[in-house]
Amino acid sequence: MQTAQPRAHFGRATIQYHWVTNSRSEKLRTFVTRPNNVSGKVPAIFFVGWLSCDTMESPNPAPDDGFGILLRRLIDESGYATVGMDKPGVGDSQGNCARADFLSEMTGWQAAFDSMSKYDFIDLDRVFVVGLSNGGGFSPMVARGHPVRGFVSCSSWGRTWYEPMLELERRRLAAN
Repeated sequence: MQTAQPRAHFGRATIQYHWVTNSRSEKLRTFVTRPNNVSGKVPAIFFVGWLSCDTMESPNPAPDDGFGILLRRLIDESGYATVGMDKPGVGDSQGNCARADFLSEMTGWQAAFDSMSKYDFIDLDRVFVVGLSNGGGFSPMVARGHPVRGFVSCSSWGRTWYEPMLELERRRLAAN
């Protein structure tokens, strides 16, 4: 687990920090935002993250990368609740990101998705799943049959999970 990092702040949403547990019994940090000045249940966006070991918390108030800008704008301007998670070994999450496997990541995302039911302000009939990069390829598996309003894949892939992993490994070996 890495040391604690600066916390995110949003102008139009409040963030809550919680935990879920994956198949390795590692505690994984979740980030749940609620739009300010809204009463009752609101729709939600569930973010499924990328391949890298970068945090999804996005504490930078002025990100310069596309995903950071997308996350902040959806959190601050959509009027939706949002849910994200740092995978094993990232941010406050337990584990070792370099040693995480598909099952430990998938069960973490699934636990985070299931955790939405405990928030009385999330309208479970209006959940959208946004898969970012690698997350776009397997994000439908995260919902495990729970009804969702839609899936959005951002900068993702259209092959099996194994094929891009082989390609990345070939590139890494060729670079050495």
